[in-house]
Amino acid sequence: LTASSTGTTAGGLNDAKLYLDGTQVGSTNDLPISASKEFTFGNSFIIPSGATKTLVIKADVKTAAGVAFVARNSLKVSLVKGVSNYQGQTSLQSNDTSAANGNTLTVQVGTLTVAKSTALGDAIATLPTGVRGATGARIGSFVLTAGAGESVTVSQIVLKNSATTAYALGLDFQNLMIKNGSTQIGTTIGSLSTVASNTYTFSPSPTIQVAAGQQYVVDVYADILTGASNYSGGTGYPAAGLSQVILDSVTATGNATNNDASDTLTDPAAQQVYIAGSGTLTVAAASDMPIAQNRSMGETGQTLATFKLTTGFQENVNVTKLIVTDLLGAASSAATGSIINLKLFKADGTQVGSTVASMTSSAVGTNVLATFDGLTLALTKGSDTVLTLKGDMNWFPNGTSGSSHIFKIQGNGDATALGATSGSSIPMDGATISGNAQRAYRSELTVVNALTNFSGGAATDQNIGKYRFTNTSPGNYSITVSDIDLGLSTSKAAAAFTATRYVTLRRDSTSGSIVAKTQLRPGVLFGASSIHFTDITNWTVTTGNVGEQTFTPFTIDASNGTGYVDIYVLADTTDTGASTITISNSIGSGNNVVTWSDGVSSNITTVDGMPAIGATVTY
Repeated sequence: LTASSTGTTAGGLNDAKLYLDGTQVGSTNDLPISASKEFTFGNSFIIPSGATKTLVIKADVKTAAGVAFVARNSLKVSLVKGVSNYQGQTSLQSNDTSAANGNTLTVQVGTLTVAKSTALGDAIATLPTGVRGATGARIGSFVLTAGAGESVTVSQIVLKNSATTAYALGLDFQNLMIKNGSTQIGTTIGSLSTVASNTYTFSPSPTIQVAAGQQYVVDVYADILTGASNYSGGTGYPAAGLSQVILDSVTATGNATNNDASDTLTDPAAQQVYIAGSGTLTVAAASDMPIAQNRSMGETGQTLATFKLTTGFQENVNVTKLIVTDLLGAASSAATGSIINLKLFKADGTQVGSTVASMTSSAVGTNVLATFDGLTLALTKGSDTVLTLKGDMNWFPNGTSGSSHIFKIQGNGDATALGATSGSSIPMDGATISGNAQRAYRSELTVVNALTNFSGGAATDQNIGKYRFTNTSPGNYSITVSDIDLGLSTSKAAAAFTATRYVTLRRDSTSGSIVAKTQLRPGVLFGASSIHFTDITNWTVTTGNVGEQTFTPFTIDASNGTGYVDIYVLADTTDTGASTITISNSIGSGNNVVTWSDGVSSNITTVDGMPAIGATVTY
């Protein structure tokens, strides 16, 4: 076979060898600059019938004269068309091999390059390196990249201080070490220098192997001194932090050429380091803060408020004391004992600290305080922790009916917290966080719809609504309902009545006792262009209207803590005209209210869960 290096960068190839299935055949020869070189094999190059053999050509990456190529030189080897250069072993007939061209190869260097890693960003005030006293803080990260031409062996890595004396590592750190992932490289250097540009040498054992074209990450760690000179609380500390570590040199050797592949000139600076003086703690309202609502005296474990505590990324925070203030309503100054046995819980249901049996008075207005002292609330840095405040509604008469309670954390003075690493006192940031009013009554009224939508024929007393009025009272106190505003609407929007129509409220059944009844009569309550039905907020008797009845208060008793009364809404739906129409009703929508009493507080108009949207009837 005849080979050539035609098409390569001028110079030919040094010490070319041909290998058949991994074994050299023929002798070693240089490939000249512009001519071919013949390789002879005798009987060592035999290809069995029907078989395929692979021929590999190897050479030194040098010219025929033995001079090394430089980066970006090209190499290409070809086989020249043979002349009667192979013979069949049975037929003994000779023939020619065809020509073949190899691919063009590009020479690359094997020198190592170093750079600051882009995987680690600069530390900033909100994402600091750590606080004074933190251990194992990552203060830099570098990437070593082997040249594309060959793998390298790294035998030494040298770091150095900043060229600015005031930023020398020894002023702020100790126990310097470097790692690749979790594997430490070399030994830890405990005491660091305060001299500018002082160097620190790390010798890996075993040496580090970096494959051609591949990267190797070196992370730099150190313990932050408790008395670090450069930190956010110090004079003149830059808002962007400092770069205090430089990669001075990396000693490496090319594995193929045994040439020096070191990088001693780049000297990349590491990421910015930001040392915080202490952690941060912020209070805010949690997303599940309870809405304003009524509470029945004697109920236990009531959720009163939820607060979110957020720590910064500087350090873990230990909270040892929290004060929750109960702002009593203006008429509730005597209600200090309405809510007792206050507790704080984490999201997993774990109670935080001890139970506060009762609140104490404060010197500010009608505020009373629940002080949770002696806490061991450990908050992880960079996290949110939601605390839920729960309490028991005291029994009447120890609790005050009608009292209003707004629970809040008022700011820095309501928390005692220490940095877990720095040991520094941490103020609590954030505006006063207030919950919503929790109102205490002897009983609690709720109203819900109890009738589904339906279609039916028009009738004089068509049942168009049903509502269940429920009394929840652990003390079994009664509720008296003294008025109900009823919302009414219809699809027959612009038609006057042609005859008198009635709307009636009955209790217990559609034929039960009448609670209230009003008459809608043309020309009296409504004009000629009035709508068919509209809201009823006054169940009074109008002169000239026959059969009306003012609202008769009804009582809802409680047994074993609960009781209910069903109220039915009946309407005369015979005046429908030719069209099919719908009529809807509700309680508590818009400005409509239910007025009730718990036997102590009267004229109560707050009902939880309102409005109660009733059925829609099509007829």
